[in-house]
Amino acid sequence: MPERHPIRIVRLLPLAAAFAGSLACAMLLGESGSNAVAGAACPEWQRGNAMGARFGGDAALDAQIGAFVQAAYDLHAAVTKAQAQVLESCRAMGRELRADPQALQDEDPRRVCGAVAARIDGILRAGVQVDVRTVPPRCTVDASFEANCQGRCSTRLEPAEIVARCEPGKLAGTCRGTCTGRCEGTCNGTCNGTCAATDASGKCQGACDGTCSGQCSGTCHASCEGEWQAPRCEGKIRGPQAEADCHAACRARADAKARCTPPRVEVKAQGAADAQALAATLKTHLPALLLAQYRLATQIRGDLVVLKESGAALRGRVRAAGSHAVACVGAAVNAVAEASVKVSITVEASASVSGKVGAKAS
Repeated sequence: MPERHPIRIVRLLPLAAAFAGSLACAMLLGESGSNAVAGAACPEWQRGNAMGARFGGDAALDAQIGAFVQAAYDLHAAVTKAQAQVLESCRAMGRELRADPQALQDEDPRRVCGAVAARIDGILRAGVQVDVRTVPPRCTVDASFEANCQGRCSTRLEPAEIVARCEPGKLAGTCRGTCTGRCEGTCNGTCNGTCAATDASGKCQGACDGTCSGQCSGTCHASCEGEWQAPRCEGKIRGPQAEADCHAACRARADAKARCTPPRVEVKAQGAADAQALAATLKTHLPALLLAQYRLATQIRGDLVVLKESGAALRGRVRAAGSHAVACVGAAVNAVAEASVKVSITVEASASVSGKVGAKAS
């Protein structure tokens, strides 16, 4: 009979746990500010579809969270795409101009574009003269897209909210109490105007052509000392800050999805042998660099500042809504911070090249 040897498995569980822990750390470190962990705790972030989702708060808070998370997702995606385009454009220019090949392999656009800028500087110092003229890019925001997003920011108001948020003196409705103002119906009290019928003491007991101070059997306008029934606002509803933040997030989403025509670039170069190579690569790749600068510096950077402020305020409100809301807002806040850093890096990298030849994005 063959000899049996016991299988030792004592060490397997600790090793498996260690591997799982290392894998989790690698995921967290490898994933950008979008947060690998948020994929499980916030599926809306993983899918990139947060508008209209429920996060555990009231309707107004859910709308604000959805708009903020979606705007952060869209802006982060737009910034990441712009950075990749700048990196690839600088690499292409570097290959065509024979820049430092080792620097072109770097993943930091500042190092790659910096190598291109250094090569251009060398060409110019060798006697090449270059004249670059540009027509700025044009970006169009889809107004219907923005309006549709903002439509989700407005929620149905409860009667108490209508009363609290209506302009002073603009309320109307049935008053269970004492009406002070115009009464559409029978006024039982003092009529400051002409009363259709009065009682023996001279108090109004009929329709009042003026303002009524007392009981109103119809619609009361302006002020009710009691309880409003079916109130409506005949002026403007003063929107809460949450709604304003939601609208700002929608504007940021629209900017992120704006359609842009790249700038037109005309290049003339003369001098040494590298003049034509410089002119050709600038004409081909400079539009992408200038477009990235324009979008990131003049549009998206401002949107990120607004979202950063909204996220800071929102973080304090979502704790009561639960872990789902906290995870989604946390992922969005991290993405906004990361996108802000990427904007600075990308604009700096792109400008290091365009600045060498005096080209401006706008």
